[in-house]
Amino acid sequence: MKLVLTLLTSVLAPLVVCKVEQKVRDDILHATSYAEAYRKYTDAFQDKDASFLSGALHLSPQQQKDLQEKEKRKQQRFIKNLRQCNKHNKNYEEGISGYAQTVNMFTTLDDEEKKMYTGFIAKNVSESASGLGRSRRQSSRLLGSSLPRSVNWVKKGYVTKIKNQENCGACWAFGAMVPLEYAYKKITGNLISLSEQELLDCTPEGWGGPSDGCVGSWPHNAYKFVMDKQSVPTMRSHPYRNKDLPCRYKQHESAIARKFKLTGYHDAKSVQSAMSALAKHGPLVNACFTGNDFFAYNKGIYDGCHNRQRSNHAVAMVGYDEQSWLIRNSWGDEWGLDGYMKMKRRNVCNILDYSLYITFEKVKGYVPKKDKYDESPPPPRCEDKGKESEDMHCAYWKTLGHCETKRDYMAKYCADTCELCDEELSSKVKRPRRGRRT
Repeated sequence: MKLVLTLLTSVLAPLVVCKVEQKVRDDILHATSYAEAYRKYTDAFQDKDASFLSGALHLSPQQQKDLQEKEKRKQQRFIKNLRQCNKHNKNYEEGISGYAQTVNMFTTLDDEEKKMYTGFIAKNVSESASGLGRSRRQSSRLLGSSLPRSVNWVKKGYVTKIKNQENCGACWAFGAMVPLEYAYKKITGNLISLSEQELLDCTPEGWGGPSDGCVGSWPHNAYKFVMDKQSVPTMRSHPYRNKDLPCRYKQHESAIARKFKLTGYHDAKSVQSAMSALAKHGPLVNACFTGNDFFAYNKGIYDGCHNRQRSNHAVAMVGYDEQSWLIRNSWGDEWGLDGYMKMKRRNVCNILDYSLYITFEKVKGYVPKKDKYDESPPPPRCEDKGKESEDMHCAYWKTLGHCETKRDYMAKYCADTCELCDEELSSKVKRPRRGRRT
């Protein structure tokens, strides 16, 4: 029995890998043989099953056979996905596709195993309830105002470091938490990681979710819980355990009580309303469909999901530019662009079919103070200034080449956009006046 449990633990263990550099991935993609590629892959991604197989002499003949069959299927999936990556990347290099694929910790998983890394339940989304009733009026007011050309809440310091849900279908909790952490920063001035484990433990119990949060749920159910209890502890006090535990919110000190109150959640289901909500209310939580090409994303502007399918994964939308949404995932910084994805700025993979922003207000009498655990990044060395910054002229002028052709002006007003911090700072140094000629 102990051997069977050991084998099962190996099969179901979460994917834990060290940071794999792009050069290593490229070496795998361009190996001279599939055998060499698979060896490099298992070395890089610390494949547990392969290492377990090499020391499996103590298993029964049937257990060895089962493990060998499993390993064979993994190798077949690896070869299939490696071919697909190289085929797709050829289109990327030729400009036919806007994004590149690569090998990663998901390359050898089958569809059922990948499901453990998602967790958005598509059915009954229409029952998302009370908070959405006011959203159409909210969004219509947003559409009347002018929008900045780009928004990036990561760059502005309102988004915590990338997290990892591991093989628990808690994407809905991780996605829902991003707007809450933004709200905390907005009200308190401190960027603090809040506890997804609290949402995972407590949301299913009485707020409409399944009994086990790792099976999946919906972000709006997490918001129902927070609106009802106004209870979310810090991740430091209630860290993530990769499993659903009994709800004990009364035992954990709430990080938001007496600071701010979550007052509602609202949808933003068009490109313009999503842009407006991002600009005026901060990050959104969204749901999308994740297929094999999504799992294999590496860089570029993703525009996959050409066959419309039901959403199965929750993410956060933390910004946009003139071409793309900036999507924050919950698969660790090993995936994509250090945990992020650029997605074409339209309804790719149903990303706008389920799209929520939150509203909140400061508790009367609360006075912000510095938290010793503040995770805010250091302030930028310089910043864009004045009307040029407010109307987002800087980003547009950069595309016209003004950072080079009008360097002095851009260093004064658009130093951050043009990466001219040193010149902007040096311009503040007073130079001694030259004496008059006699």
